[in-house]
Amino acid sequence: MRIKFGYEDRIVSKVIYEILKFAIIKIPHRTIDIIKSKDDDNRILELAVAVGADYLVTGDKKHILPLGEFNKTKILIPHDFLYSVLSKFEQ
Repeated sequence: MRIKFGYEDRIVSKVIYEILKFAIIKIPHRTIDIIKSKDDDNRILELAVAVGADYLVTGDKKHILPLGEFNKTKILIPHDFLYSVLSKFEQ
């Protein structure tokens, strides 16, 4: 976060501290090798599968979003995710 978005180290540390208050650490047991050009993105898919995620929200238009869905996990940009979730409350 610090390098990509230009946040100060103290802000990044604070955010991590706050997230760890409610986060659950999950170690995937299945290796995925579907994205050949960026192996790190495979780790994201592994985690989505490991936790049985309904959604994977990402801005990665090059590698992850084109999949559309992976192992029953819908892959959406933030706008589409919010629209999808909020539309359920209107029914």
